[in-house]
Amino acid sequence: MSMLTEALARLRQYNLNPFKIDSNPFGLTGIGGTDTNLEPMLGDVAMAAEAAADLATAAVGAAAATAADREAVATDRTAVHNDRLAADVSAASAAGNATTAATEAGEATESAVAAAASATLSDQYAVAAGGAIPAVRLTWDTGTADADPGNGKVRANNATPTAATALFVDNLDVAGVSITAVIDRWTASTNIVKGTLRVAHRTNVTKWMEYQVTGIVVDGTGYRKITVTGGTGPGGIANGDPVAVGISRAGDAGVTPSSFGAGTAAAPGWSVTGDSNTGLAQVGGADTLSLVVGGQELARLAAALLTLNPGRAPISPAIWLMGPSVGEDYSFQRDPTGTGYLIFNGVQIAASGYSFRVNNGTERLRIPNTGPVGA
Repeated sequence: MSMLTEALARLRQYNLNPFKIDSNPFGLTGIGGTDTNLEPMLGDVAMAAEAAADLATAAVGAAAATAADREAVATDRTAVHNDRLAADVSAASAAGNATTAATEAGEATESAVAAAASATLSDQYAVAAGGAIPAVRLTWDTGTADADPGNGKVRANNATPTAATALFVDNLDVAGVSITAVIDRWTASTNIVKGTLRVAHRTNVTKWMEYQVTGIVVDGTGYRKITVTGGTGPGGIANGDPVAVGISRAGDAGVTPSSFGAGTAAAPGWSVTGDSNTGLAQVGGADTLSLVVGGQELARLAAALLTLNPGRAPISPAIWLMGPSVGEDYSFQRDPTGTGYLIFNGVQIAASGYSFRVNNGTERLRIPNTGPVGA
């Protein structure tokens, strides 16, 4: 009877509380309860049923019927218990799904908030930069002294910002990140005007200034100095306002050649863009320089000598000295008839000849059309 007694004792402890190996080893619920105790419990139930059946057989047939009833009741209880276990598993699964869903919803909310913040910041940058100019984030300072405006700040050297001739930019942006490498590139262009610099309110598109940058960036102590001119814009930026500062950089200046080939009159060594037979050449050889126009050498410079029209093509006139009005011009001309004479044309007096005057208008020399030179 000892085994039956032990089995009956265990049956009284099953499913009292959730299974715990140290404090409730016969529990059927909780983690590991079903796996650990369901089969032993059924074995104990079977043992008790068999004992009851034996007792019933030994006693009377009625006892056997009672044992059968008890066995049926035990089976029903087992089924009920299994149903409860299944319900517990379903509830736990549902709770887990709900927790997962809540976690995912929270993460989605955080992502949406971050995306909205990024979009807002991007909009501010775009507005501040005029929609196209990369910019750094700073804070406007209304001081005008040539000094470090403070961490993350920018100021002008004039209380009227559009009249400023210099901007002073701190070496750090509003986030405390160094921007010196960015600022130092702003004046890298070799043009006289390095670019157009824009200072714009980061949240109010109606407030901005623009300048022409005309000097290189100068390194101060903890800040940069930028020479500007031609300030324009509505302004309206107050002390402490958030701004973005950026530049639309100008391209480099065109390169002037340090030397060029001798060339010819038809193809000068240094020609005008779009006019290949006009420019400078060395038609006369070493130590000479020729001015070529339209494929014709019009002037040649040599040591202490200026030769006009060295190609001897007929030109009329060769040199003009323009007077204050029509009819008061002087010109030098090689005689186109081939005589070799130089024709000099002065101020013509009606049809009688040419007159030469001093700066007060007094006539000093007259060359008439006929007769000797006179005054």
